[in-house]
Amino acid sequence: MCNINMLYFFVAVCVCIFIADDFRSGYAKNLFAVRAKKSDYVISKTLVGIVSGVLIFLAFFVGAMVGGAISGLPFDMGTAGVSGIVMCMVSKLLLVGAFVAIYVTLSVAAKQKLQISLVGSLCIGMLFFMMVPMLTPLDSTIMNVVLCLVGSLLFSAGFGAISNKVLGKTGLV
Repeated sequence: MCNINMLYFFVAVCVCIFIADDFRSGYAKNLFAVRAKKSDYVISKTLVGIVSGVLIFLAFFVGAMVGGAISGLPFDMGTAGVSGIVMCMVSKLLLVGAFVAIYVTLSVAAKQKLQISLVGSLCIGMLFFMMVPMLTPLDSTIMNVVLCLVGSLLFSAGFGAISNKVLGKTGLV
């Protein structure tokens, strides 16, 4: 479980590949020629990225718990307790939205240049990475959950608006 925070970078890779392939294959150009709403594209990619990221985190958590049980590790939670671990996981899942919004914005700006979107997403992700343990400690409370929810909503709305501006101001190729 100590490495669960590294999954934010794996989510970056998945989102960047997902969006760069749309631009590389010509799907995005065809989609925008048929439907003029670029905001729908940004919202759908953000939502799919969030759902995928949440599923990745849940799979890692379940795998860590099952692997720990199979190997006979003790599940001593110390001062965190079960509620702390649950709040920690909920906080981490909510924080996925903030990171995905950043990754979508950088991927939309880079278009079909996957390497640029990956490097940019990983660099920006590293800037925010040190805040993750502070926002989602093992002994999390409802305050951590609320902070992650509000932060995720603000980041998603803000970076979604930036993504729409980027799509509106640049060419699709």
